[in-house]
Amino acid sequence: MTEVDELQILRYKATEDETLYQKSIMEKVRVKMALKSYQQTLDEVKRQLASTERESIDVEALVKVEMDNMSKEIERSRGSLLNINFKKE
Repeated sequence: MTEVDELQILRYKATEDETLYQKSIMEKVRVKMALKSYQQTLDEVKRQLASTERESIDVEALVKVEMDNMSKEIERSRGSLLNINFKKE
């Protein structure tokens, strides 16, 4: 194999790695947005609970459903994520 061939292979691998990295970042952003949406839903449930009778709504069931949804979302994304950590703001 010539140097030119080796360089082309390295370029291809670098491009492939960059694509995987970008896809992983986009997936992490998508997961963060989904988690934010779930948090907003939980906040809305809490707000509604403050204005209604506690006995009329099964809070534990609502929270369990949202937590299950969040777990499914994370599990679904697990295969698409690289080990990239974002700094907390």
